[in-house]
Amino acid sequence: MKRTIIEKENQFQGEDEIWKIIDEQGKRQVTVIFSKRLEDDLHRRNHSFERLQSEQLNAILNVMNQLEGQQYVLEINKESIGNSIIPLTQEKLLQSIKLI
Repeated sequence: MKRTIIEKENQFQGEDEIWKIIDEQGKRQVTVIFSKRLEDDLHRRNHSFERLQSEQLNAILNVMNQLEGQQYVLEINKESIGNSIIPLTQEKLLQSIKLI
């Protein structure tokens, strides 16, 4: 992956955060939706939601080359990560990313 763009979509207060990761060379795009409820829960537990986001986006970059389609969506919420505060592993990411 030579040129990858990571951009945050506009977000209104109280809504989920949406990020797009675009691999211009391979023409792959992953839309990542971070749940507002997850953010609130992590803040209540005194954990950094921003750190989780950063680590998760970096983990997604590592699996982009393994994706065979062009457009994907991944929802990061309480159900996908459980009670942990760590990002999804590479194996779990590949299971959770959905082709659209």
